[in-house]
Amino acid sequence: MTERGWEELCTTVEKKDKDAYDNLMRNSPKMWTRAFLGTTCKSDIIDDNLCESFNSNIIEARFKSIIRMLEDIRTKMMTRIVQKRKLYTRWKRNYGPLVKAKLDANKDCVEWQLIWNGENGCELRKGRYQYTVDLSQSICSCRSWQISGILCAHAYAAMYHLWLQLNDYLHECHHIETYKKAYYFPMQ
Repeated sequence: MTERGWEELCTTVEKKDKDAYDNLMRNSPKMWTRAFLGTTCKSDIIDDNLCESFNSNIIEARFKSIIRMLEDIRTKMMTRIVQKRKLYTRWKRNYGPLVKAKLDANKDCVEWQLIWNGENGCELRKGRYQYTVDLSQSICSCRSWQISGILCAHAYAAMYHLWLQLNDYLHECHHIETYKKAYYFPMQ
């Protein structure tokens, strides 16, 4: 979603239910909506599931003395690194199964009408919806591709229509080589 799209939705909500709008605006939308997410870090996660997951893994260690707690966390991290190393040996592609699942979900967009500019850009239209894709810049006007680094449905449709290779447009942070680098160093 774009900032403009967000503002249009807010205007609609405000007209329908002022109390609901005021409740939404109590916390800055820049902190909880994708319309305002930055594009430097390639993650579309805007909730606290990562913190909750980490906390649930260290729940027993949190009640121990500081040294013992840190030792428990260290050994859990050692085990996790080994598990992650084993995981990517089963990958059949240059990217993992979670990325594949997201890409598969985006395949539904191939029936959109594509208007190509002759180089790296195109417009995709379906009904009243229209998006602009620039393949050379890895940009789509929906912003999903820039935020996550995974091709959005519109970029996927553009690649499909132009017979382009997916690996050339998937952000490097999702490649197997980057994953290997993240878990390369063991903990002692």
